[in-house]
Amino acid sequence: MNYFRQLWYDMRHQKMMTWVAISGTAVSIFLVMVMFMVNSLKTVEVAPDINRQRIYAGMTVTIKSTNPEDNWMTRGNMNYPLAQRLYGDLKGVELVSYCGQSAYPRDVMIKDKVPVNVSTKMVDGKFWKMFDFNFLEGEPFTEDDCLGNTNKIVLTRSLAHRLFSTQEVVGREINLGRDKYVISGVVEDVNPILQNIWADVYTPVVSSMREDDISRYNACGYFMALMLYEKKTDPESVKAQVKSRYATLNAEWAKEGAELVYNGVPYDAEQLGMTDVGYVEPDVKKEHRTQYVIYALLLLLPAINLSSMMRGRLRHRVSEIGVRRAYGAKRRDIIRQLIGENLVVTVVGGLIGLGLSYLFMLTLSSEFFMFVDGNRISSLEAMMAIPSFGMLFTWSTFFISVGACLVLNLLTATVPAWRASMMEPAVAISKSRT
Repeated sequence: MNYFRQLWYDMRHQKMMTWVAISGTAVSIFLVMVMFMVNSLKTVEVAPDINRQRIYAGMTVTIKSTNPEDNWMTRGNMNYPLAQRLYGDLKGVELVSYCGQSAYPRDVMIKDKVPVNVSTKMVDGKFWKMFDFNFLEGEPFTEDDCLGNTNKIVLTRSLAHRLFSTQEVVGREINLGRDKYVISGVVEDVNPILQNIWADVYTPVVSSMREDDISRYNACGYFMALMLYEKKTDPESVKAQVKSRYATLNAEWAKEGAELVYNGVPYDAEQLGMTDVGYVEPDVKKEHRTQYVIYALLLLLPAINLSSMMRGRLRHRVSEIGVRRAYGAKRRDIIRQLIGENLVVTVVGGLIGLGLSYLFMLTLSSEFFMFVDGNRISSLEAMMAIPSFGMLFTWSTFFISVGACLVLNLLTATVPAWRASMMEPAVAISKSRT
């Protein structure tokens, strides 16, 4: 209770210093938490991507010439046979889904209505087993449906309402370009930040899309491989298998004067959120070092200013500290109280900063950050996506906020509190009279 009484006293008699300290703490925690939330969106697990930590992706191939006199290179997504050869039947992988790497724009047409441009994604039957989609109506198409060249299709809730003003649309027909489909199910909308699975419409990967040969001339296509690892799988063991398959394929392509460049695939969720993923191997350690430096600066620089303010606050309490020391108070008791009082200020500022960070991320974050890859999502509306509250509020976010408050408190209060406790009682009391 002494902490709160002293804080209330300071707030009444040193209003400016107290509220500046709270404001400084709030700004520091706000900046730290915004940066942490932005980075955590790369790996956060939220429906339907509830196994995100165990899902890895094989994507984007680079093919180049091995002939120094014929210097050419091509990059793109994989065709189906190449994706299957590189990522099928790997040890330690529970499930593999071959799906379109990007969501492509197409026109949806229904009778007597203006065509609507939507984002479509090709998926196979295993896709629905890997992710926990919430089916509001109907059901997904299966792998057997795909192999049978099904014309079934799955829409999101918002698109169903946009086209038919209801989500009860199972069995109705729509056209995608020249292709006619029957709606088999309606799913809850997916946040575009989950760009591996986001789309307005999900179309089946039918047999005719799986029949291309593999050569350096037609290896590029539309597909990526999403792999759900078994819980105890070592990711490096899977990478070693994939790298070996690259080497085997390159041995076959040697006579064609071409090779497939290995870029560290498969990638985890964090790597998928990094720049130039698929073209160069993401340097996760470098990314982490940069993040740690930013966090340190966002805590250290405000702490220096707040520490100076605390020393200013303590000058008004010199006599109190001197009297307490004269009556036998131990130095550690003085330090503990001063740090505790500052902790209250830090926590109050931290809660304000945390609240502001949530408010910012839920309203204005898309104005400052782009959470999706413009090369994979063409919809302008999707590119301006903001995270949902479920993506932001996690226990890790809470504990990082608490930890940041504790670190800021120690950086701010330890030295001033120690110096105040070291002051001799007679000197402290005499200084208060000058």
